[in-house]
Amino acid sequence: MQTTLSSDDQLELFQDYKQKLTTLVGEKEMTRVISQGVFFTVMGSNDIVNNYFTLPLRRHQYDLPSYVDFVVSSAINFTKVIIANSNLSDHFSIFSITFFIFTKVFSHS
Repeated sequence: MQTTLSSDDQLELFQDYKQKLTTLVGEKEMTRVISQGVFFTVMGSNDIVNNYFTLPLRRHQYDLPSYVDFVVSSAINFTKVIIANSNLSDHFSIFSITFFIFTKVFSHS
C-alpha cells in the first residue's frame, strides 16, 4: 500500500516551504510566487476505501454516512486553510477529478 500524508502534514510541509522560500528570496517574492501558484488537492473515494474500509478504527468511530461527512468537512477545512495561507481567494476553483478523468477518457472515443 502506498504511504500518504495527512492533510495536516501537507499543510505543515506547505508552511515549511513558504518559510524556506522566504529565507531564499524574501517575503515579497515568496508572496508573489505563492499567489501565482497552482495547487491541487484530491480527496475522494480513495480516501474512503483506504481509510474507512481497510482500517477498523474508522468503522468503529463512524458509520459510513458520518465518515463521508467527516471527509467532506476535512476537505473544506483544508481548502480554507490553503486559501488563507496563499492569497488565492481571488482565483480559486474546485473541480471533480473523477468527472474530469471520466470526461477526458470518454471524449476521445
